[in-house]
Amino acid sequence: MHYNNGQVLRGPAVVEGSSMTLHIPGGPLQVSEWSITPFDGGYGYKFENLLLDGVSYVRQVSGG
Repeated sequence: MHYNNGQVLRGPAVVEGSSMTLHIPGGPLQVSEWSITPFDGGYGYKFENLLLDGVSYVRQVSGG
């Protein structure tokens, strides 16, 4: 996960049914509702929106 303060947390994600556990430094993060939605930003830019328990994280996947 990349935070806007520059901090990066790395670790595996384990999906079991509709829940997900992110194994990151500081302890595992349990997520009960999640989704990934791709969207087109126009002008050749493409993004993915990761929604974790109501918190949205957006990443650019192409363009620029």
